[in-house]
Amino acid sequence: MRWVGPAGRTKQQYLLLLRLVRLHEQLEAMGRNVSQLPNWAYGVALAHFYLASEDEERGGDGGKAGGKPSSAEAREEHAKKADRLLQSALLMFPSVLLHLLDKCSVEASDEVTKHKYFLEAHIG
Repeated sequence: MRWVGPAGRTKQQYLLLLRLVRLHEQLEAMGRNVSQLPNWAYGVALAHFYLASEDEERGGDGGKAGGKPSSAEAREEHAKKADRLLQSALLMFPSVLLHLLDKCSVEASDEVTKHKYFLEAHIG
């Protein structure tokens, strides 16, 4: 069975996104790092998150085949990278947080909604 993530995206689509980001960063074709764009910064973090979820759902034998990391190692690597990239995206683009929470119908705590960092970014 083929794993299909949210909105019908497949593992190959997430991997393609990550390859495009690496290629763009190497070539700097636009003279700007794509991670400086909010949609890319959050999208790459999300791709790693879904790849970690996909690996978890599929499981694996836990061994290494062809020098590749085991499924558990790959899952852990994607999860750690997703966390790190999401933190970075939130620091670079804090105004997105309240919009994301609103779209997900998540009520943020007062500590978040009244925090100077996120409040100024949301208003300004």
